[in-house]
Amino acid sequence: MRMVFRTIIPSKKSSWEISHGDFILSIGSCFADCICTKLSESEFNVIGNPFGIIYNPLSIIENLIQPIGAELNAGKIINQNGRFFHYNFHSEINGDSIADLETKIKAVFEKKDHDIKTAHYLIITLGTAFVYFLEDGNMPVANCHKMPSQLFTKRMLSVAEIIVAFESLLDYLKITNPELKIVLSISPVRHLKDTLESNTVSKSVLR
Repeated sequence: MRMVFRTIIPSKKSSWEISHGDFILSIGSCFADCICTKLSESEFNVIGNPFGIIYNPLSIIENLIQPIGAELNAGKIINQNGRFFHYNFHSEINGDSIADLETKIKAVFEKKDHDIKTAHYLIITLGTAFVYFLEDGNMPVANCHKMPSQLFTKRMLSVAEIIVAFESLLDYLKITNPELKIVLSISPVRHLKDTLESNTVSKSVLR
């Protein structure tokens, strides 16, 4: 008798069929990058993570609905050894001055706005319900950029908070691109630094 050491879950066929003629935007955790890579290898028209890798739903949604020309929150810009970063974005988005950083972020948002308006599918992959908030202003951050831990408070989002955020996103997308189809997924990657138990609870909240 052959032993099976994994749980095999048969996949169900979706009513949506993505074709090579569709434009796909994949945003979120590192798993969103994996999805983007697999689709790209199969020659699909796909763009991945314009803001860099982001794990929590609040930061993903904030960046998606941020309009071009909106003033960046100065309290979220930091200077680290002469390089400037923003708490809303991955560290790959940085500048040698505040003006340089703002120019790069503006370009990201211009590209994001164009992609949202023209995309057929938006894939959002959530990684964790844990969010770090700046003590100064209680603002959520996408990336702590290795700043001192005492600057932040970490807590798990409630289901209600996530729903409110997604309602704002849906309102924005209905106006921006009413034909856009949204695929929500949860990253299978375990955040073991939160402990295995807390990771399980976090993924459950996202689901």
